[in-house]
Amino acid sequence: MKWYRRTVMGDGRVRFPKIGLFGDISTQDATLKHVGKKVLVGIDPSAFNAPATVRHWEDEAQRGLLLERLPIYEATRHGDAAGLRRAVAEERRVKNLVAKHKVADTNRRVAELRQAVMEAEASAPLPTKPTVVALDTRNPFSDKPLDGPKDLHPLQAKLRANLERNLAAAKAAG
Repeated sequence: MKWYRRTVMGDGRVRFPKIGLFGDISTQDATLKHVGKKVLVGIDPSAFNAPATVRHWEDEAQRGLLLERLPIYEATRHGDAAGLRRAVAEERRVKNLVAKHKVADTNRRVAELRQAVMEAEASAPLPTKPTVVALDTRNPFSDKPLDGPKDLHPLQAKLRANLERNLAAAKAAG
């Protein structure tokens, strides 16, 4: 078995270039949870019509087996009776799912969601004013007054003393 990383398509199938699609109605419950995510798909290179095996890839917590058997998608010829029966059954299944999950009154549902968002915004605490910290940007050569020798780093104190000594010597010389 050879393993490939593939992205699960929006309909729960996995596409392989030059081979075709893997996945059907029986596997959609498992694969639709991973739409847009990478999975590890194992196929037999000598028998591309054989089912594939799918393992988790992106989810570190679930690096185990996702599907033991992922059948290859069957394309049927135009007018094939078996293909037509499967298509009609799939259409009925999709219509039933849509009817089951359809929202009866979308305008009312939107208004409820909008009201919930407005209430959540009203109950949220206001952001607090950020605290501004004044950084000490003085250097040993700055003209800003110092609070005293206790503020100076030992190196700064040494540099300051050298500077004052050199300035006094320069004034005395000339």
